[in-house]
Amino acid sequence: MAKIKTPEQFVAQFTPEYCIRKYDDIKTIREASLTGYFKLREVKHVYGRSTVHAWLIYWIVDLCRVMDFEIDDYQIEQASMFLYDNIYMLNVSEVSLFFKKVKSGEFGIFYGKFNLQTLLIAAIEYRKQRGLEISKMPSELQEKTL
Repeated sequence: MAKIKTPEQFVAQFTPEYCIRKYDDIKTIREASLTGYFKLREVKHVYGRSTVHAWLIYWIVDLCRVMDFEIDDYQIEQASMFLYDNIYMLNVSEVSLFFKKVKSGEFGIFYGKFNLQTLLIAAIEYRKQRGLEISKMPSELQEKTL
């Protein structure tokens, strides 16, 4: 993150398209959690909460665009806030993997429209799977995920 000077540069560089291409070789929660990439809470610390929300909004809009859902500004804002509260511990490659899994329907189906609860249930399920994977790691690897 040291190379990225402003919040705007962060959001512009780490677009969903860029992240999905950059982290395409990361297929499992274990792999993603061990990358050592910066976490959302670190982005918040360096650039502020509004940057994290702007970045998550980018991901939510991308999800809706791919899934052909309509979503209004209020829904986007609410989804960003609630989603951050559920995934603040994830690193950037994990966020990319999470959204890939959501798009593929691994955590449930949206039934033709955006649904905040479906997205949050997916986040909770991802965190459960992540916790299980981390609990299987030796303690020295577990520390890398914190």
